[in-house]
Amino acid sequence: MATATFTVPWVSADRFSISFKTDIDAEYTAHEQRNALWTNPQYKWSVNIPRSQANWSALQAFFIDRKGRFNAFNFIFDSSKGGDGVTYLVRFDTPNDELVFTATDAHWVVPLVQVVS
Repeated sequence: MATATFTVPWVSADRFSISFKTDIDAEYTAHEQRNALWTNPQYKWSVNIPRSQANWSALQAFFIDRKGRFNAFNFIFDSSKGGDGVTYLVRFDTPNDELVFTATDAHWVVPLVQVVS
């Protein structure tokens, strides 16, 4: 099955988090030992989607098709919208597989998180 691409119209996305995963082990020796569990960073975005009935329907349908956080999808961080032009494999970063987002007067702000392999 091909990986879907996020096609809901969006106007901007803010990369608000860059993280790594490190394991700290001091159990077997007296010295702390650190191991990098991720060699690449994990990114998180807040994607701004213009508020309209068409965009709301598209967002709901895409969320349902992905079964919430269950299925990953491609997100193209478009350089014409302030991004780096790279395609990332992401999931919705919402609690409890619910379509939860922040709303402003003009946008819905939907959180996405990169899938780290």
